[in-house]
Amino acid sequence: MVDSTGSVTKANIGTQQRLNRSEGNNFSAPTSTTEASSSTVDSVALTQEAHDAIKAAELFNEVPAVDEKKIADIKKALSEGNYPLDSQRTAENMMALENLLTSSNKN
Repeated sequence: MVDSTGSVTKANIGTQQRLNRSEGNNFSAPTSTTEASSSTVDSVALTQEAHDAIKAAELFNEVPAVDEKKIADIKKALSEGNYPLDSQRTAENMMALENLLTSSNKN
């Protein structure tokens, strides 16, 4: 569904009814109290890429943004002293991040 700004709303992806004029059936377009009724019915065909993008978005929304179990496991390992920390690698990553931030501020 397209909102008043012309954007597709996430809540309505995949919920639209498909209508096709070429089938020769007499369909009527669904209307609401805010929509004007129309005597013509439009059809929309989605490409395979669009179907794939919709499916990917649905799968993405099913996965939690944060893996709570992994965080709990790491916290437990840290508190028990069983989590391997590589100070050299940590320092190198911090310097790489600092260099990235410094170079992006120059642009």
